[in-house]
Order: sequence, then C-alpha cells, then structure tokens
Amino acid sequence: MDIRISYGTYGVLEIKSTSLVNVVGFPGSDVAPIEDVNAAVREALDHPLELPALARCVTPGDRVVLALRRGTPRGAEILAAVTRYLLPHLSTEGQLTVLRTESDETAGWGDPRPFLSAEEAQALEVRTHRADRQEELTLLARFRNGRPLRLNRALIDADVVIPVGCTPPGKAWSAYGTSGAVFPAFSDRMSQLAHWRDVVQKARRGKGPLPEHRDRSGREANWLLGTQFAVEVIPGPCGSVLRIVAGATEAARRTAREEYRRWWCPTVDGKAELVIAGVDHNPSHTPWENLAQAAWTAARLVRRGGQIILVTDWDQGTIPRLIDENSLAEVSGIWSWSDFLQTHGDLAVPFWLLARVRRYARVCLWTAQSLADESLSGWRERLSLETTSGEAVINRLVNRVDSCTVFSHASLAWPRVSRGATLRGAG
Repeated sequence: MDIRISYGTYGVLEIKSTSLVNVVGFPGSDVAPIEDVNAAVREALDHPLELPALARCVTPGDRVVLALRRGTPRGAEILAAVTRYLLPHLSTEGQLTVLRTESDETAGWGDPRPFLSAEEAQALEVRTHRADRQEELTLLARFRNGRPLRLNRALIDADVVIPVGCTPPGKAWSAYGTSGAVFPAFSDRMSQLAHWRDVVQKARRGKGPLPEHRDRSGREANWLLGTQFAVEVIPGPCGSVLRIVAGATEAARRTAREEYRRWWCPTVDGKAELVIAGVDHNPSHTPWENLAQAAWTAARLVRRGGQIILVTDWDQGTIPRLIDENSLAEVSGIWSWSDFLQTHGDLAVPFWLLARVRRYARVCLWTAQSLADESLSGWRERLSLETTSGEAVINRLVNRVDSCTVFSHASLAWPRVSRGATLRGAG
C-alpha cells in the first residue's frame, strides 16, 4: 500500500505499508483556492449575507475601522481589496483605518499599503494595537460577568467597525474568526491575561489532551461594540483562501464555520496507536504555531500513550520574538507551563499546546534531513520532543503497530472521531 503525505509547501513523503492504514482525506484539499482576491472580496461585499451591499451600509463621513484578526491568510491583500471598495464611498470628512496586532507588525503582516496605489495608500491609516498603552484604550462597557471591556480607542471612536477574521481549526484560541478579531485581540493586557487564565482553568477541569475551549466573550464584545458587518475567510492549504464570506456578523460566522466543517472536518472511524500528520507551511502563522496546531489535531486521533509523528519542513532559523532563551529559562525555573501561558499569552500558546499533547502521547518531528542540535533552540528537550528523519524509519513504524492513521494538512484540518469506534490493522 503506497501512501503520500503532503507537508510544508511542496514536500511529499511516500510510505510503503504492508498493513492496513487509515488514510484520512479532506474535500477542502481538492477545492481550487481563490486567485483573484480583489474580485472575490468585491463580490462578497456587493452581495453580503442578510445585509445590503456594504456601499449602502456606510455614509461618506463615516470613520471606518478594519480590525484584522492575527493569522488571517492573505490578510493584507484582503484588507487592500476592502480599502479599494470603500474609498470611493467615503468623503474627505471620512476616515479609513486598519487596526492590526503588535504580533502582526513584528512579523511584517497586516499592512495593505504595498498592494495599493500611492493615492489609495495615502488615504489609509494603519495603526498597531499596543495592549499595555493605557492612553490608547477606552472603557466601553462591562461584560455580563462584571469584567470591564476596554478596547483600542480607534474601535470605540469609529462609526463602523468591520472585523476581518479567519475560521480556525477546531474550537481554537480566543474565539478565532470575527469574534476574536475584536476581543481579546484589541483589548488591554489585563483582559488578555484573564482570558488565558480562563483557558488554563478549563483545561485543568477537562478530559483528554486539550480542552474544547468555547469563549463567548468575543461575541458579547461585538454586540457591546455594535458591530454589524464582518468579513470571514475560509482557509486553504499553505496559507491559501478557499472562500471569502461577508455580511451580518453572526451570519458570516455561521456560514464560514459550516463551510469549514464541510471541507475540513471529516469523521474518522476511531483512534489509532500511531498517527502520522503532514504539517502545512502556513505563512500567516509561525512555524511553532503550525506545529502545535498539527499536534493538537493529531491528538484527537491517537490513543492515550500512542505516538504522533509530525512530518514537517522545519525552518531552523525561525523562533517567535520574546519566546527565546530567557523565556526558556523561566520555564526551567519555578514556573509551570500554565504560568508560562498566562504570562506570555498568544506567543506562548504553541508551547503550552505541545506540552499538553506530550502528556497524552509521544510526539516526534520527522524531517527529510536530520535536525541540528540547536535547531529547536532548546525547546526540544524542555518539551520532550523526539526527532527523526528518513523514509525507512517511518516505514518500519507503520508496519510494526496495531493501527495507524495518516493525513495531510494537519495544521488546518479538524477531523472528528466516531464515538466507541476502534481502528485495528489488518496484520
């Protein structure tokens, strides 16, 4: 049985198995990605869900803010397309602003001006949210639980706020999508850290390797802010876009998630002793985030105490800012991984995810060439990650175990397991 696993941008690993292997396929991998983002965005804005065309939803003097959710594939191009659409409908009294996270600025993401003409770029303001700058934050209201909702002043001063987000794998962090494009992404540091404390508490109460985190505060923040219109992106392999949806906030969110489930959430018959997962190269996420998301997805399909092999083209020169040797020293000291998450927030998420998956199953990174000792910057030992290379190693493992599941696009997909089913090999 010959099996092909796609990984990275163009990599393919070929496996030869004498045993029965469960190969999981995804309809989304066969969907042609959008090539003309500008045309797709214009079509979505002209025919939104449950609302008239966006051009009829704004007035010439409106102050409009486009709030970009970090990790949105082709986010800068989508923002540029929305900008081209809106500028003819705004007067000189109007204002168009893009608001992005500090992480996006650091990575060089979320700035649409390189995709605009000089005249269009001049009419657009790009701001970066600084969660620890109190002078840039304003108290809007309080949540039902009494916690204050402080947001970037640009959002509160705006007449129209349009979140631009991406439907994520699973029930992912900080309510990805249009909800997460406002809160907690553009709130104050204390609110963000409180969000991660809630995540940790739910993880401690939950079962399995990872919690099914459902955060409704983002949707409540949208309601308190009065957000009516949103743009949602359904992602494809390697940072591509399969569909762009726009319209009423809840309608866009609901439709995008239905499409995502249809394309990326197949049902698998049961859990296996060995899971081999190809890790996409998604340029809108860091390599650590792609790796951790793939491990999280694979953990849904592996039996407790089993093994996960992540097939990756690891970029040896990339590591997120702030998550460096000093942060590693913190983890090696008195702090736990939960403390680490609550201190560093978004930047620490991939390491916390990997640590939790590692408690549930063995995790091994496969690369075509052997990784150098310093390639993971000390995190390999701290996370107890194994590494290997070469096709012969994979072939031996596949033919040795009782059951095996194989799939590609692990950092994007979110397969579901049939309850009570158990996979078994054929000898």
